[in-house]
Amino acid sequence: MKHLAILICATLVGCGGGPSDAPTLAPASGKVLIDGKPVAGLSVAFYPDGSKGTKGPMSVAETSEDGSFRLTTAGSRSGAVIGSHKVVVSCPEFGNVKLNNGGDGVGSSASGKQEATEETEEPKFVGGCPVPVKYTTIENTDLTVDIEAAGATDLLFDLK
Repeated sequence: MKHLAILICATLVGCGGGPSDAPTLAPASGKVLIDGKPVAGLSVAFYPDGSKGTKGPMSVAETSEDGSFRLTTAGSRSGAVIGSHKVVVSCPEFGNVKLNNGGDGVGSSASGKQEATEETEEPKFVGGCPVPVKYTTIENTDLTVDIEAAGATDLLFDLK
């Protein structure tokens, strides 16, 4: 009976889905700017691009006052999966987003007005979110990044 208990324990430990089964992560950090200015309170998400063979958990971060971010996974592991990612930038809560442009936001996207682009006549911004709509969903974003094993700690996304 003692040997059966040891065998069961060894089997559970060996197949337990522990850290050794987790995908390899690399450090990933950078800055998000909008028209050259840092924006605090934005959500940054890196989605592994399965069409390019990258698998694993997405990584997320929130931008600080200077627009900087440092990615972590949902399990609070630091970094992003090595490989290709689609990048989504959005406003998790419009009230927390702050444009660091020194102005009062009147007449800008921070005022909550929707601005249409000349080419499409669709809103460039939604509500009070200063992030252009095309970057806010995985289906529409054209932001991509490749994370190498050494990591990427100087990423820069200047959204227009």
